[in-house]
Parts: sequence; structure tokens; C-alpha cells
Amino acid sequence: MQLKFISTLKWALIFCQGFFFFSSSAKAQEIANDSLPSKTSSTLEVNAFSYSLKRLMQPMSVGSIDLVQSKLTDGASLQNALNTIPGVYFESRGNGGSPRLNIRGSMFRSAFGIRNVRMYWEDFALTSPDGTTPMEVIDPNWIHSMDVFKGPSSVQYGNGTGGVVLMKSLNVSGLSFVKVKQLIGQWGAHQQHFTIVQSMPKLFKSNPGNNQRSISIYASRVGTNGYREQEANSRKQVMVVLRKFIKTPFLAWRYSGTFKGENISAFQWYEGGWQLPGSLNQQEMLFNPQQARPFSKANNASLYRRRWMYGSGQNRTWNKWSMNWRLSVNGVSKVNPYGTSPMNQGYKDEVSAGTNALLKINRVIFENNNMSWQCSAGGESQWEDYHIREANNVLGKPGATKYDFNVHYLQFFYYLNTQWRWKDKWVVQAGMAQHQTNAEVNGQFGAANQEGNMHWNPGVTPRWAITYSPFSSISFYTSSSWGFSNPNAFEQVDFQNNRYNAGLLPERGRQLEWGAKWMNSIFEGEITHYSQNMTQLIVPVAVQVDSPLSYNNNASGVFSGWEATLKKNWEINKHHFDCSLSGHQTNAHWVEYASSTSNWSDKRIAGNALHAVSGTLQYSFNDEWMLDFTHFWVDRMPLNNDNSVFSPSYNLTHLKLSQVINGKNIKWKCEWGVNNALNTSYTSFWQWNDANARYFNPAPSRNFYFGITAYLLK
Repeated sequence: MQLKFISTLKWALIFCQGFFFFSSSAKAQEIANDSLPSKTSSTLEVNAFSYSLKRLMQPMSVGSIDLVQSKLTDGASLQNALNTIPGVYFESRGNGGSPRLNIRGSMFRSAFGIRNVRMYWEDFALTSPDGTTPMEVIDPNWIHSMDVFKGPSSVQYGNGTGGVVLMKSLNVSGLSFVKVKQLIGQWGAHQQHFTIVQSMPKLFKSNPGNNQRSISIYASRVGTNGYREQEANSRKQVMVVLRKFIKTPFLAWRYSGTFKGENISAFQWYEGGWQLPGSLNQQEMLFNPQQARPFSKANNASLYRRRWMYGSGQNRTWNKWSMNWRLSVNGVSKVNPYGTSPMNQGYKDEVSAGTNALLKINRVIFENNNMSWQCSAGGESQWEDYHIREANNVLGKPGATKYDFNVHYLQFFYYLNTQWRWKDKWVVQAGMAQHQTNAEVNGQFGAANQEGNMHWNPGVTPRWAITYSPFSSISFYTSSSWGFSNPNAFEQVDFQNNRYNAGLLPERGRQLEWGAKWMNSIFEGEITHYSQNMTQLIVPVAVQVDSPLSYNNNASGVFSGWEATLKKNWEINKHHFDCSLSGHQTNAHWVEYASSTSNWSDKRIAGNALHAVSGTLQYSFNDEWMLDFTHFWVDRMPLNNDNSVFSPSYNLTHLKLSQVINGKNIKWKCEWGVNNALNTSYTSFWQWNDANARYFNPAPSRNFYFGITAYLLK
């Protein structure tokens, strides 16, 4: 049945490509050029906390990735693109395998997966009520731009102390094109991508609203056999997006002045998984870095996930009002035969179904040439019915049940923000939100039953921020924000007795940051200092021989550091250069954290590199030849709470050469690349606090790939 479905989908896509090829418009030229290196506008606006401002005037540090940056290296994941943002460190086991995202130290709770970070695609929430995010369900080839807000942002984005990631897809009215990409590389790496964007015909001959409709279809199939044994990963995913651009409202007589409207509906389907080879000690790594732990192979250590989502919403702007709303439903099923994470190492399966609703309303209260005052209000709610079960692992199959729990979540918050702006000199923002999470758990552990309720009320989470710009090319800013992070289901299962620990509380964090930005004819740059105080941290009660057995809120910590970015682009005749250099220094340490046998107070928190630097150079000649150079230097990091073991520092370099060939009705883009050009031996997914010193997950050595992309034009 599955093979029949895949075959049907394949022929349907081929048919669609042929149909849309003959009906595509000349505007497809825009997307073809957009995919090539182009100048970065220094006046680019960023929308944060409901307000659009020039990047120079935003009173916060924002990390942004555009279309070109998202395609760094082979594009199997967003790892290399995100790691060019200072303060951000993305890890994966293998190429496209187990992901972890660290924003200003937020990864200390993430033995696996992505936590403490809130993510949205076109304002549709991807993050669950317990704070976990399946980032892999959005393919990098579907992203047109991405903004990263660092630190607690609960004033408008809810559950998460690490930050917020906002992703956008291509959104151009009247645009039509077809894009097909094929890429192959070493160790069985392969990618197939189909993108179809087509303007839809008018439903009626008369179109009083002067509306335009479009459909976008994204389909991807990505995978690799893996550098190591038991490290293969693959994913198949499809997204369909319907948009309606409204130039004139149906009841136009009710509106005077400016109106802009958009309706959006999206369906997303994902099926994928990755094998888990397990961590190695240093001797095993030196002997054979490509080996897996024997028990992982024997028990098929792996994770498989399916997820679907359907959502709909509207964006409206008229005169001094704007309103955005989103409503979505989703379902997830996941199977984890013998996980190698520090949890019960049995056969896990999970199923969930949920809904998300979001509303944002903005009103310009007063505006003239010198001053403006805006207010925004809104809220977000999530409901989820979550089921988790774990059984003994019998050679990769489920045996006797250890525990079986159902958790019903209801999470919601509402907020109020305001912004004052005086000329292009001052921006002042202030806001607050009220949060509530209710959860009910019932199920069994062994032969015993358990029922209970949880009420997490983090209270009010305020935020304030100020920008002052004495000159048009420089600004100074400061902000302070509060946030919280709820416990997730894996932390609430007490693995000492398999009960569900309903006593865990949300973590709390407050961040203060200040810095300077500048944009002139020489350089564009930014320097930022931040300090985040965290309390009620969720930590293991004790680090055991095999795994932490239970968790509590018995720790506090401080995450602080410096971040800096320099950018420069220039053009000489037909030569275009775009350079970027960024880096950060991190000081993450426990203030209080002790077990019955150890005291880690004032020790560095494992998993945070002391320093990291990234540099990119993108060169193009006549928009036909492109060269991408990316280099990362990652300093040593503590691998255990005792700070007795540190990882070595390493240098990592990627190169890619591309050529664009213009045809009559088609553009071809060929790319040749090498990942890890210096053949560095390194680990990009560390196993922290392993009592058996199995810290290492060796990353792929030097590897080559080749890709070809066709843009079908008319």
C-alpha cells in the first residue's frame, strides 16, 4: 500500500510539473534570481513582538537567515545556516539525524530533541504544550527567511526560555514557477525536491475584489545511509499552501484608506526517522569512529515519526488596524525502539492529537511625522491529548509494559504590548502576558493505577525594551524579558519507579541584554551582552551509572555572554562579494545544584562551548558562477558537571561551487560541494555526563556531493 501511494504521488508530481510548465508566467524569473546570491538590504525590516521596525531600530538582538544563507552547503538541514548566528549552536547526530538546538545555553535540558525554544511556520505553532518541537517537519528548501529571537520571550510567545524561531515561506502575489532539484553525495546521501507555485484562475469572470489566488506544493525526499553503523536517516514530506491575496475587500464601501488582506491555508505531512548508533568512549572512537554500540544494533535503536497538520488563517490590515489569526489541528505518532538517551531504554511509542489557536490585533493610536504610539493585544491557546507507553525491549520488539500514561493538556495565555516611537531617535516597547497550563494524567505503572492533575501558573511575564539612535547609522539598545519552560513528559516519568511525577514545576528565567548596532558604507555590525538568571531548573536528582532516574526543580543557574557580528557586501563590475563574521563567548554556570553525593554549584554547565566563531564568504560572477565558503571554529566545552572532561576545539570548513545556465524556457543550476573540506575529526552531538565516558558521536569525515536544479520558466 505504501509503495503504491509513493508511486501515485510520484506520477502526480510529474504530471503537475508538465502542466504548470506550460502555464507558468514570466514572473518565474524572480524566483530563479532570488535563489542566487544577491545583496542584503540594510533597510530590511524585522517584525518582532507585533511591531515592524528597521533592523537598526529593533531594541533586541535578532538573528536572521535569508534564502541564500539557508542553502549553505548541501541543505540537508538548517544546521550550518543556524550556526552562523552568534549565540546559536545547532547539533545533529550524523547528517540530518537527531537534532538539538542551543540558544544562549538553552540546551542543558536537551539530552535529545529540541526544548525550551518556541517555533512557528507562518504563525502556525510547531511547538507542543510541553515545549518540545519537531523541527525536522519543515524542510530547509521550504524556507524563504527565518528570524531568531534569543532568550525568554513569553510576553507574546509563551512556553520557552531559550528563544523563538519564526519561519516564512515565499509569498509573492502573482508568482508562478516550477523548481526540481536532485542531489547525491557520499554514504548514500540523496535529496529530491519538487516545488510548484502557480497562480490559480479566477473563480468568476467578474472579480470585484480584484483578488489573486495561488497554490504552492512542496515535496521532499531526503536521506542517507549514514557515516556510522546504525546511523541512517530518511524523511518524506509534503506541504500544500493555498493563498488568497485581497486587494479590495468585498464590502469596499465600509473601508476608507489602506487595505491589505491575505487568507492562508496549509496542509503538511511528514514521515521520517533516524537510527541511533549510540555514543562511544575515546578508545572506541580512535579505533573505529564509524562503529555503533553493539547493543544499539541488536535492539534497533531508532526513532520513527509521522506528523500531519492542517491550518487556516487570515492577515488583515486596514487603516490603523491590523489583525492576524491562525487555527490548526495536528496529529503525531512516534515509535522509539530502544533509545540510547539517558532515559528508560525500552520500546517507547507515543501518539498525540492537538489544536492550536492564535490571535493578534494591532492598533495605531497616534501617528505623525515625529511620533507614533501603537498597541497590540492577543493570545494563544493549545490543547493536546498525549499518550506515552514504554515496554521492555525484546530484540527490537515490545515486551511487558513498564508504564502507560495519558496526559491531557490545556495551555493558554493572553498579552498586551505597546510601542512608542519618536522620530528615528527613540523606540520604547513594554508589555506583559498572563499564562496558565492545566494538565490531567491517568494511566498505570506496572500493576498500579495513577491519576492526578497539574496546574502550572507562571503568572505575569513582562518585557520592556528601549532603542536610542543618536545618528542615522548607529543605535544603542537594552531590553529585559521574563519567561518560563514547562516540564515535558519524559522528565515527568520517574524512571526509578515508573510513576508519573506530577510535582515538577516550570522553570523560570529573566534576561537582561544591551548592545549596539551600526550600518554604514564600511560595515554592518552588532555587539551584544546578555545575562539570564534561571531558577527552578529541571535537573536529574543524581547522575547514575546508566541514566538519570528522576528529575526535580533543585537548581539555579546563570547564562551570560557576548555576541558580535560584522557584515560587508560590495560589487565590482560583475563581481559581487558578501562576507559575514560572527562569534560568541559563553559563561554558563550553576549557581546552586547538588545531589546527595556531589555539589556542582559554581561549576560550568555541560554542553556549552566557551567560544565559537563562524565566517562566510559568498562570491558571484555575473550571476552565473557562485562560490560559497563557510568556516566554523568551536572552542572546547565541558562534557560533565564536574568539569573534569572537556571536548577539544576544532575547525570545520565547507565549500560549494555553483553555475547557472540560462536556457530559453528553463534555468539550470549545477552545484559541486565538499563538506568538512579539512577532514577534521570532530563530534557535533556530545553525550553529556555519561558515567562510562561515552561522550563521542563522531561526525562525518570529508565528503562530496553534486546537485542539479531546474527552474521551469516561460
